[in-house]
Amino acid sequence: MRLRDVFNKEVEMNRSMRLASLALLAALALPGASQASHSGGSGPKDDFVAGTGLVGSPSEDDASTLHVNARVEPPRLGFPPRANEPKGRFFFRQAEPDIDIAGEVTCLAVDDNRAIVGGRVDKSKGDDSVDEGSGVLFEVVDNGEPGGDDEFNPLPVPSGEPPARGLCQFLLNEGGDIFPTALRRIQSALSLSGGGEIERGNFVVHEAAESSGR
Repeated sequence: MRLRDVFNKEVEMNRSMRLASLALLAALALPGASQASHSGGSGPKDDFVAGTGLVGSPSEDDASTLHVNARVEPPRLGFPPRANEPKGRFFFRQAEPDIDIAGEVTCLAVDDNRAIVGGRVDKSKGDDSVDEGSGVLFEVVDNGEPGGDDEFNPLPVPSGEPPARGLCQFLLNEGGDIFPTALRRIQSALSLSGGGEIERGNFVVHEAAESSGR
């Protein structure tokens, strides 16, 4: 199946989810989708990132697609207390190299319009794909509607293991641009190629009004 067909199919599959999200935002009387996506002071009380983005033209060999739907629920009081647990799924596909992976989100950190998402690969296809059980990291940037200026970038993963919750938060708040650069020098770091400003699709990044750890 051509990457264009794969992208169009996934967009259709997620259309209902996206419409439901927009309806929720409207019901909450937010000022608008472009502001709601990364408004720090109103709206849902969870951090989340959702959407699908295609980098490059579908006809290009190195075009890549990322889909992510991840959120962090508020902590649960009581005994024993529960820390914020990230939940969600992702997939990443690229024609050249031949990579087709999907898995479960293991960490999520959000600051304004920027999110760092980590996950564990549980389905892997393609001649150049990574092993199941490996970890992945992505940066997602929501630059407003309609989404043409949004970005996603794969990041290297130390030792290739699924990222713990603390790593996403560290990359977001402490690492800046220096930490990912240093990671790329580590031979054991797993890093996917692709990424950049998307040609098609849209990402919504939302920072909760109050967050107490991720």
